Amino acid sequence: MEFFEPLPPESEFEPSPRRAREPWEQPDFVLPGTVAQHILLLRTDTAAVSLGSIRAYPTGFEFTVHARRRPSAAPTHGRDRLAWSRGLEGGRGGLRLGLLFADGRRATNDGFPHAGWGEVGDSVHFIGQGGGASENSWDGGFWVHPLPPEGPLAFFATWPDQGVDEVSAVIDAAVVRLAAADAVELWPEDEEWTDEGRSTYRTVSVSVPDPGPDEDPARAPGGEN
Repeated sequence: MEFFEPLPPESEFEPSPRRAREPWEQPDFVLPGTVAQHILLLRTDTAAVSLGSIRAYPTGFEFTVHARRRPSAAPTHGRDRLAWSRGLEGGRGGLRLGLLFADGRRATNDGFPHAGWGEVGDSVHFIGQGGGASENSWDGGFWVHPLPPEGPLAFFATWPDQGVDEVSAVIDAAVVRLAAADAVELWPEDEEWTDEGRSTYRTVSVSVPDPGPDEDPARAPGGEN
């Protein structure tokens, strides 16, 4: 007697319709180029956040956030902010992240403002890819579309529960663009994919005009932490 029941004949399976890929989505059939750079975004006596594993594609890049907290620094109110680490979804004291392109476009993980459902335009799409957490550590990935323009690429963080108002770190976007040039397309997207069930990810991004003369220099790329 066999444990598993026989599978039905293949002809009885109904394949799910395959949808067309949104222009801002991360491609499936591309091996990314790698940026050999590690960014220590913040480090205090009680907390640290770093960015690493930057991998670039022709249409954008992904990276991993590593957040750590001393056990003695855990908040005594509300739920565990570090385990959620999703901006305002985790509470107003939680870890918030953002980035700023050289042309003034910016995006955050707050969940608002956002570019809508499937909109592209000139917006920066900053999309969480999930992650894992323990009581005092969190590792999570993000996808960013499009590639940053030439110039400084600034990453921002604030973590009120850990006494961090706002910090930033800047890299040259050229390293991301050069890595994207090394990406390898394995197969073309299937031209027969349909529009049925098109993606409805809610993006967390916003387009903004160029900074004005009164812009705080500490918030611009290259500004002070």
